[in-house]
Amino acid sequence: MRSPARHNVSRRRGLRRRVFAAALAGLVLTSFAAPSLAVDRSTSPATAAELDSFVQQQRSDLGLPGVAVVVLSKNVVMFEGAYGSAGPAGRPVTINTPFALGSTSKQFTALAVQQLIVQRRVTLVDTVGALLPELSGGSSPFAGVTIAQLLSHTSGISTHEGDEEFNPWPSVTSIDDETRRVLQSQPVGPAGADFEYSNANYTILGAIIDHITGLSFEDALQTLVVVPLRLTSTTSDERVAQSRGLADGYYPWFGAFSTATPGAWWPMGAPSAFITSTATDLTRVLQAQLGASSGIDASTLEASRTPLTRVDQYSQYASGWYVRPFWELHDNDENGLDPSLPTLWEHPGSTERSMSYLAFAPSMGLGVVVLSNYALGTDQDKLSRFTTALLHKIVGTTDSPASVDALTSAAPLLMVALPIVQLLMFGWLVFALARPRPSRVGRWMPLLVGGFVTIATVFIAVVVVPGRTGASLFEPSWWNSTPDLAVSVGVVLLFAVGWVVAFAVALLKRLVRRPSGVSDAVRS
Repeated sequence: MRSPARHNVSRRRGLRRRVFAAALAGLVLTSFAAPSLAVDRSTSPATAAELDSFVQQQRSDLGLPGVAVVVLSKNVVMFEGAYGSAGPAGRPVTINTPFALGSTSKQFTALAVQQLIVQRRVTLVDTVGALLPELSGGSSPFAGVTIAQLLSHTSGISTHEGDEEFNPWPSVTSIDDETRRVLQSQPVGPAGADFEYSNANYTILGAIIDHITGLSFEDALQTLVVVPLRLTSTTSDERVAQSRGLADGYYPWFGAFSTATPGAWWPMGAPSAFITSTATDLTRVLQAQLGASSGIDASTLEASRTPLTRVDQYSQYASGWYVRPFWELHDNDENGLDPSLPTLWEHPGSTERSMSYLAFAPSMGLGVVVLSNYALGTDQDKLSRFTTALLHKIVGTTDSPASVDALTSAAPLLMVALPIVQLLMFGWLVFALARPRPSRVGRWMPLLVGGFVTIATVFIAVVVVPGRTGASLFEPSWWNSTPDLAVSVGVVLLFAVGWVVAFAVALLKRLVRRPSGVSDAVRS
């Protein structure tokens, strides 16, 4: 049975929803035979040809426009490859193509914080009120929140507050202004109590980095992380990323076709979601975490991997990493709490138009980098299903049969069908108004059937959809992250309003036409 933790990881993303954590991967068939993976159990790791076939099929099934992947075995590159297009003009994806990372950006921000801790410029127990007195205003309910609680999403800041960076019309856009706004919001619980994933925690960490270093977040990122790790293409500056060939983001409209579609991208989201990087740079990051020499001390990297809080019975959270048993080493993810399993560090990431996934197991020297310029859309579990299958494929174990929720599977059809049904009901009512029927049934049938259909479709739009997405119907970030669903719901509601107006007109006409003292029964 698949552990619930796996699905929980994909749902916390930071999109968001996020919202609705991203689906994908690609492994290239190399010209040499694949070496054996360093697994400490009797498995048969996939060959290069098997992995290539697997990814080709996944790319076809998911309609991925572009994908770049690197797999490490014994901390050596075993596979690296790139597939597809980075933009509408057919620009090819390479392992040096930058992608927006989404929530895997957090491990960069956390590593910058760990560098400041090593430099004795901040500690894990320092508080927001002490570090940012001018932004907390002296009255913030989060003044006592510590660095450790921000890193581990136990500050009490809500998931909703962190979704503002995906709002197409945010009230503020700078890291400082967004931090000031968040610090005046209401907590969902006491600091240090419960894990609640929120991008806002890392926005505040970005402000702390800025204020401690006296640098912009971008300059601090380069100084504390990018240069020491000898990365060449990692940045939080969108213009710089564009100049380096940033992959255009695609959206799967109504599950039928994918097209380049702009998404929200605001400066305050850089520390939590909008750092861009390449497969090459992320490979160096994982190699450093797996023990290769780098410009960041091994003890600092170890501190970034140290769990700070428990997420659930299966997993913990470190500085920008989920930490859990590598249960994919068992067929069907069975016995996920087996104490003999190696530990896996991982994190999914998604913006509204891209996806990423990073994972590494130090005891095995195994690392996986996956990048794609594709959006999650209405199926928020695609990344979880794919990365689970990918890890199983790499180590040679059997994955559980993938299960997709029936409503999620039907979503593309429903998004098209519901507005059409509403339009037909509206048209029927208008026709009935223009051509009154002589019988009572003929007069009232369009009203009764149309009323039932309208109530049902509006119920789906205003109750079922928000319930399944976990976001309010009027939350701008929701409309921006799933624009096809937003269009469908908007059209349904528009037709519903039109039907109600037509219904009122029809009812008024019936009443006005009724002769004084003559019943419908007599007239029929």
